[in-house]
This record gives sequence, structure tokens and C-alpha cells, in this order.
Amino acid sequence: MGSVSTTYSVKDDSTLMKTASDLAITSRPATLEDAHFVWIVNNHPTVRSQSLRTGDIPWGTHIEWYRTQLGRSDCGFRIGLERNDRVGVARFDVADGHATISIAISPEHRGRGVGRRLIQLVTVEALARPDVRMAIAYTRPANHASRRAFLHGQYRLAGQSDLAGVTMMRFERTKDDPQ
Repeated sequence: MGSVSTTYSVKDDSTLMKTASDLAITSRPATLEDAHFVWIVNNHPTVRSQSLRTGDIPWGTHIEWYRTQLGRSDCGFRIGLERNDRVGVARFDVADGHATISIAISPEHRGRGVGRRLIQLVTVEALARPDVRMAIAYTRPANHASRRAFLHGQYRLAGQSDLAGVTMMRFERTKDDPQ
């Protein structure tokens, strides 16, 4: 995976445009130096409560998993940035023509549209891959903020799915969907 950095800022409530604004959110590939940041964000109680697996993630388990993810060609792992500050984590895993998207935003950056912009960045990157036809995201039914963010990102609600005994809402976006 190449080192692509994309910048978007909000023009109005419904339009994203490419720009170099001071308030822009960018993303860059995750590195080993981001391991602790990713662990902290993903272990936040709010993130854990909305995840498929809700238990805390021990550091040893995380760092082993994290190193594996960084080495996978079928995984896009990004760090969301506002200026030079890390604001969130986005990842997609590719299998069978689908990229499954997941994001987590640092608590202090929630509620400002960072999630929406990070979803846009990682979705554009995932759908640009020749081996991906569709981006998929799952949220818990009660996670209204994430549901709104994916719908804002041109995903459509495709129904409910049972994942490991947990009911999740499934959102989809294809390459042919408007951007």
C-alpha cells in the first residue's frame, strides 16, 4: 500500500471538497510508533461498548495484533490527523471484493464531524483498490452517531447482521455510488 495522504474539509453540511484548510482532516498510514495511540483510542470505554468484542484489550494482545495488521496487504490502516494531532483511527480489511471499514475517534475530538471526514477518507482509499467492489461497515443499533456518520458518507443501510451472536446494523457503499 502506498503512502497516500488526502485532505478534506467541510464546505457545508453535505459536501466534502479537497482543500488545504487549517481545519482539514488528513490521514496517513499507521506506523509502529502509533501502536500506543491506537491502543488507547480502541480501549476507551465508549469505543469498547460499541465494538463487536466489548472487553478491554490487554497491551500484549494489542501489540501482537497491531504488528500483524501493519504487515498485511489486505488491510488499510490509517491515522486521522487534524494539523499534526492524531484524532482517530481508521482501518479496512479486504476479503471477497469487500472492504470492511472500522473507525474510532479520540474522545476529545468527537462531536465535531471528525468521524464523518475520516469515514470519507478511508472509504475513498478502500474503493480505489481494484480488488474492492463494496465498502461495508457495521454498527451497534444504539450507536446513533456512527449510524449518522456512515449515512452521511453515502453508505446505505442494508439491514441487520448477526456477527458472533451480536446484532449489528450493516451499511454498504459501492464504487458506483455517488461520492
